Amino acid sequence: MWHSDFSITAAGWQAIITCTDLGIAVNDLGNGVMEFSAESQQSWDNYNWTVNGNAFGENSSTVSGTFEPGSYVNICLNVSNANGCGNSACEWVMVPCNYNVEFDYTINGNQVEVVITNPDTNYFYTGMTGWGQTWEQFDENYTATFTFLQPESTQLCIYADGNCFDSTCVNIDMSAQATASLGGYVWVDANGNGLMDEAESGIPDVYVMLCAGTDSVNCIYALTDENGFITLMFPGTYSLQAFPWLQNYVSTIPADGNGYVFTINDGDEIMGFDFGYQDQSVTISGMVFYDNNNNGFQDAGEGPAAYKQVMVGNYAVYTNAQGIFSITLVAGTYTVSLNLNGVAGYAVTLPAGGSYVVNATNPGITYGGNVFGLWADPSYQDLEAYISPISTITPGFPFMASLGYCNNGVAPSDGVFTYYWDPAISISAASAFSPAPSVFNASENYASWNFSNLGSGDCGYIYMHPNMPVSLNIGDPIFNTVMVTPLNDANPANNIDTLHMTVVGSWDPNDKHGTPYGIGQDGRILPNTQLSYTIRFQNTGTAPAVNVVLVDTLTSELVLETFDMISASHPYTVEVDNTNRVIRWTFTNIMLPDSSSDPLGSIGYVNFRMNPVENQPDETVINNFADIYFDFNEPIRTNTTIHTIDRSLGLNEVTDNAGIRVYPNPFRESTRFYFEGALSGDLSLQITDMLGRTIDRFELNGVKFFDYEAGHLSSGMYMYRITNGKSDISGKLIVR
Repeated sequence: MWHSDFSITAAGWQAIITCTDLGIAVNDLGNGVMEFSAESQQSWDNYNWTVNGNAFGENSSTVSGTFEPGSYVNICLNVSNANGCGNSACEWVMVPCNYNVEFDYTINGNQVEVVITNPDTNYFYTGMTGWGQTWEQFDENYTATFTFLQPESTQLCIYADGNCFDSTCVNIDMSAQATASLGGYVWVDANGNGLMDEAESGIPDVYVMLCAGTDSVNCIYALTDENGFITLMFPGTYSLQAFPWLQNYVSTIPADGNGYVFTINDGDEIMGFDFGYQDQSVTISGMVFYDNNNNGFQDAGEGPAAYKQVMVGNYAVYTNAQGIFSITLVAGTYTVSLNLNGVAGYAVTLPAGGSYVVNATNPGITYGGNVFGLWADPSYQDLEAYISPISTITPGFPFMASLGYCNNGVAPSDGVFTYYWDPAISISAASAFSPAPSVFNASENYASWNFSNLGSGDCGYIYMHPNMPVSLNIGDPIFNTVMVTPLNDANPANNIDTLHMTVVGSWDPNDKHGTPYGIGQDGRILPNTQLSYTIRFQNTGTAPAVNVVLVDTLTSELVLETFDMISASHPYTVEVDNTNRVIRWTFTNIMLPDSSSDPLGSIGYVNFRMNPVENQPDETVINNFADIYFDFNEPIRTNTTIHTIDRSLGLNEVTDNAGIRVYPNPFRESTRFYFEGALSGDLSLQITDMLGRTIDRFELNGVKFFDYEAGHLSSGMYMYRITNGKSDISGKLIVR
């Protein structure tokens, strides 16, 4: 756009033409039809429109077209005129959705049959009753049956999820159906006799869970007061369990602690479903110190060994900064040992047998004095880098991740930690990181932090939360890398960590995800791939959460003994129960803000990693989910992560030796690539630096090995990528 002014010069009058801004007006015409118009103060002679980089429309100030509802459109306009003016403008536009799910329902006793009346094959349908009481998926005929437990007015919501999302809710009155009732007490059974004596009182605010049948899929909850609980339900067979969350209390009634299974008939009123609990807590404590002279005694100057894992029976506890550990458990006999997780360079010098047997049989007593001496090879150096996602990568939302580096060696270390991000996520400001980086380079997509005198067992933690551009496309792969230097330590392979993620369209505040993500919806990975998990939680209530508990019940396909904490958002205690295969994190007095008053502050997480059972057969499925408890509220169950073993894959995300071996690695002048299995025939080998810039490329025809001469490379970390049309494998090269 332009306007004319006049000025007087030595030659006379002179016109001054000024070009001004250009805008694009967007108009939704419905059903995916979008209209775009040039906003200008004058006419242009030439209008060149593009959509997602492709020519669109005619030479006109207004164009229109039909697009997929829910998709993002990048509309651009270039204009020019005979006066010599030209300009351009672009807009990202989300095409609105116009689909509204509709359904009919029929009540039949305590069941409601639902059918979608306007189904669309582009959508996936689910339904929910009450406050998440039960979820159901609709079948291929777009029908689903929902079972209700209580005869009351409740809400039924149907959800349609596809390119767009829609939901419709109705209130259903089930109170006219036949009813029965039951009740009981939940109390502290101080003397453990299984009877509620006169001096013993009920426990308020305990959730009692009533489930249809013997599973925990279709359940409702009743909340106790001092006088117990009572609830109404339909006739049928049920299971009943109480959740007092009284740590180290043992059930006295029912004696086995497994609750009740019963059948109730129309009109029955049954009381006596009681739950008694007795406190049987004991405390086991001790300390770990560095036995520098390897004599089995703590001499003057021998300091604490911080953040070491101690196993107390089947439970894990970590020493604090002073080397002290303490855990409260149910009375019993426990073996206490120091778990070194197979890390080289360390040895237990005290006690002589490596462990203590503690007969902690008297409730209320602290059993201390469990002291461990730890000798560490003073020459052992090992720096480790990690990156763990806290959130998904979703257009327009923050991508939250935990970055960090740890000193697994003995002597204090100096170094540099560097994060290289995928150019597609476009981080433009150092304020996206906390703490701020020492160096921030947006043009080359990296940030680095200098550290000095990092003590043995100490770590540096970095939190990142940049907003993701709306230009990201669902399904796009995103690759991030972290590295800590120097590389000349005992285990240079852990000086680098990579994170492969895929852009998704949903952003769940309470979820769980595992990396690597694997290939496809069933997360196909190679055997023996170490898995890292993140459990994320957010307080979406209206007041701060005082306590938060995470409970992860693990499948037998994971080796519980390899559990290793990476990081957490807040101070916590963790217990590993090998018998029941449960990991439990407790955030006591966390005072987590609600999301409306502090959106970022309302989020917490834990990161940990584990190994699967070795050499599992193909099609082995590794599932994992967690339950999140906010104070006394009902638990929130996360999504289920899925990984499937598949040896036929060459994955760029799983391991560095999927069909390939590189030896030596690290190396100085040269190394050899050995090709086997799926990697045969014509191969392409690409060597890149950590910024993704290609350094070398080789086309290899039918070879079994290849010697790579790297004398022209500087010391550092590099990536290799090998493809053959079927497999696509990447890994790390370390040049000393």
